[in-house]
Amino acid sequence: MYAQTMDGFGVDPDAPRLPFVTVTVLSRPFRWLWKPIVGSLVWAGKAIYQSFAVGEGVRTAGTQRAARFTTRIFSQATAEPDLSMADDEYL
Repeated sequence: MYAQTMDGFGVDPDAPRLPFVTVTVLSRPFRWLWKPIVGSLVWAGKAIYQSFAVGEGVRTAGTQRAARFTTRIFSQATAEPDLSMADDEYL
């Protein structure tokens, strides 16, 4: 499908350059194969990093910070709007 008008010279300045285009075009037919593999590798890498590289103190501090934030949010009184039509108010 072609556009009815053209902006500028009709060239996408953010289009990938030559070496990256070749890899993209050649890998598209095998997307069904490499996407789950890459996703699994990323998950495993994150799991290893979280278990070995991040110290217990950092995890505990993050958990405590999240618990404090959650408690603060849920302990705030919610402002109930007054939706009465007394005195001919506009809504």
